[in-house]
Amino acid sequence: MPGAFNQLANFYSQAGISGHILRGISWGELGPLPKLRVRATLRRPLLQMSTTGRAGRLCPAMLIRGFVMAMIRDLLSRRTIHYVQPEQTVFEAANYMVQCNVGAVPVLDGTKLVGIFSERDIMKRVVSEARDPMTTRISEVMSTDIHTVAPTATCHDAMTMMQEYAVRHLPVCDGSTLVGFLSLRDLLHQKLDETVGEAESLRAYIQTGAS
Repeated sequence: MPGAFNQLANFYSQAGISGHILRGISWGELGPLPKLRVRATLRRPLLQMSTTGRAGRLCPAMLIRGFVMAMIRDLLSRRTIHYVQPEQTVFEAANYMVQCNVGAVPVLDGTKLVGIFSERDIMKRVVSEARDPMTTRISEVMSTDIHTVAPTATCHDAMTMMQEYAVRHLPVCDGSTLVGFLSLRDLLHQKLDETVGEAESLRAYIQTGAS
């Protein structure tokens, strides 16, 4: 089924998905799919502030309320989607994940998201059950209870979902189309950026009040 990857690349190109690069495992080997680069670039979240009306000073409550929380789509610009196929072996997928330095990957059957394969699946369904990674297929051991998040959701929404369902990775889907794959680490980095921005704004407010 070597034409599946070209089919997937054409699908994303026709769908006009912006700011993404696709990479996958070639059928039966660990080669990357030729990179697909598209045009649009998403803007970073902005810090908006309101004034009290007195000499243009900013109050801390307004700083916090005025901070625009990042949306999931803000994290997807120029991201790489690493994925595997159901008929790949665990050995192939594990080697690919090591090369890409990722702990989980979405499983695509053509262009359809059918599961997630993670380090946890390797430990729980392969190692602990003494399966042979050279012959075991991803379809036999992948997680099929999939929870997805929309690009328009906020990072807070995604973290809440991860906590509720006890997962560390979330596929990002626009309708039925996979447009990204987020990890808990991605969201924590974004949260740290937001916290630093809020702290700097509060420091600026304090310095303005002292002067």
